[in-house]
Parts: sequence; C-alpha cells; structure tokens
Amino acid sequence: MKRIATQSISQNDEQEINQKKSRQGRRNDKQLTFMVDYMVQHPHVATGKFRTINGKNDLEGSWDELVQHLNNLRNPGVKEKNTKSWKESWRDLKTKVSKKASVLRNSRRQTGNKHIQFNELTEMDNKVLGIVGFDYVEGTTCPDSWPEELDNDVEQLANGDIRY
Repeated sequence: MKRIATQSISQNDEQEINQKKSRQGRRNDKQLTFMVDYMVQHPHVATGKFRTINGKNDLEGSWDELVQHLNNLRNPGVKEKNTKSWKESWRDLKTKVSKKASVLRNSRRQTGNKHIQFNELTEMDNKVLGIVGFDYVEGTTCPDSWPEELDNDVEQLANGDIRY
C-alpha cells in the first residue's frame, strides 16, 4: 500500500501561487550591508545548517526576521521582497564574490611581462568569504582513489606481503 504525502501550504505560499508573477524590488546598499552583517552574526542562517531538533523552524524564523528588517530598509516606492527573493539575493552575492575572488586568484598566478588589471576585494567581499569559507571559492581537494604504484608491487602481492 502506498502512502501519499500531503503537504500543507501556508497562507503566504498560497498568496504567492495565486498572485501574478511580478518583479520584486531591487536591493539597495543599506540592505546588502545589513544582510552581510546579519549573516556574520548568525552564521547558521548563512550556511542553512540546523543545530537543534527544531532547527528548520529556527532557521525559517531567522530568515523571516531578516526579511522584515531588510524590507524596512528599502527605498521609498520600491516593492518588498519575499523570503525566496532574499535567499536568491544571498546566493547571487555569494556567487559574485566567489567569481571575483577566483578571477583575482587566477590573475595573481599569471606570469610573464603582462600588466595585470584587477580589483581588490572590498571589506564586504572579505566578510562574505569569511562566512562561506574559502573552500566554497577554491573547492576542496579530493585524494586519488587509486593507490600509487610501488616498486615490485606485483611480486610483493604474490608473496603475500600486503602493506599500504
């Protein structure tokens, strides 16, 4: 017998579904600065990781609190953004800073008699990198899954000598 999972839809989600898609308001510098400072103070929101049993609810509550503050900082006449849009703004900011750091790193690695033009990272960029970590930008190293060859390894295995 198959069980059918039912999903409850909140009132806000239902309103979003029924409304015509309209452009959300654009973020300003005050909102961006506040968001980065909030993420520094609340790293669990930035990473999206749960710490407790009710972590998902706590995380959603933190995002709702952040969204309320960010929408209060909007310019007059600009539409409010919902939680989904602010999460996308955070994702886009992380991607932008990551690409900027990657270009900077690659420019510094170039050799030759070329003059290199690049913009240094701003204080905000460094805060974002501190939040997401340098592994997000540079990636992680993955060891080879195949062991290195040893001298006389076939003979050693044939003699029953298994040392790695």
